[in-house]
Amino acid sequence: MKLRDVVEIAALASANSSRLIEGTDPLPDLPLREFWNQSRQRLHAWMRRLERYPDEFESAIHDHQTALWQQLEAILAEILVSELLTRVWTAVLSAADQKRGTCVTEPIARSVLLGQLKARQLVLNVMANGPYPRRTDIVPLNRLRCRSERWTDMLLGHLVAQYELADFAFDAERAHDFGRAQLGQGARDPKCQIWKLIHAGLRIAYPDANSYRLAHPEHHRRIAESVIATFEGDASLTVGPFKSVLQDHTNPSSTRDDGPALRSLAEFDVRPPPASLPEPDVRSPGLNFAALRRVRRRDAN
Repeated sequence: MKLRDVVEIAALASANSSRLIEGTDPLPDLPLREFWNQSRQRLHAWMRRLERYPDEFESAIHDHQTALWQQLEAILAEILVSELLTRVWTAVLSAADQKRGTCVTEPIARSVLLGQLKARQLVLNVMANGPYPRRTDIVPLNRLRCRSERWTDMLLGHLVAQYELADFAFDAERAHDFGRAQLGQGARDPKCQIWKLIHAGLRIAYPDANSYRLAHPEHHRRIAESVIATFEGDASLTVGPFKSVLQDHTNPSSTRDDGPALRSLAEFDVRPPPASLPEPDVRSPGLNFAALRRVRRRDAN
């Protein structure tokens, strides 16, 4: 996988979100647990690398410092772009809970988002304070940050306008503006022209180049498939400009007849799911369910 795959999965989820949100059936449990588990493992990998980096950089000779920065730069880019998918998917799951009058998927998705925000804070700290070989080394990263923030608001636009999800956007006013324009052009239909334009724009903004490779492709592959599998039996995923994304992340050898989304579950190499979601390690940053519940109570007041 590459960075563009991550943003295209986010666009696929956004374009097809209306049927998922407005549906009445419970969302499948296994993909949700896979999303949480893979996101947690990815977060731990990010944190370990970010914590080691300053000491490694300071103790390395000059030539090796450049190599260390290049390795870290891939992780920083991965974190910035992954936030796009995390925010969009958390917004979709939150809206689905709201429409069903339940509180099942939103707490899990928000816990992933909390971890993502913790990682983002560390990225911004590195960009502001280093260490890195040259100050100009952060220029491409800062451009990627700005680009990803704008595309996040673009993909959230119609969700913000319909379901009052402005807290997931970077710029609520910008997201509302995008949303009003999208709804006026029929964005609830994944086959409408606006999604073709968004798809073309994403491919320009995130080129399919070696410099845009992911540092943890396996975690991202499983996260992408967990998102796709949540649209259980939804035939709408097979239409519109993002159908190629679905084909890239499903198993063509599967013979199951449960629909295109469920076929991706055949690639999950996971143990049988537990009866309930495990409590995360409270020492792991960003995955504290107790803190999440406190945030929810504060927001409700």
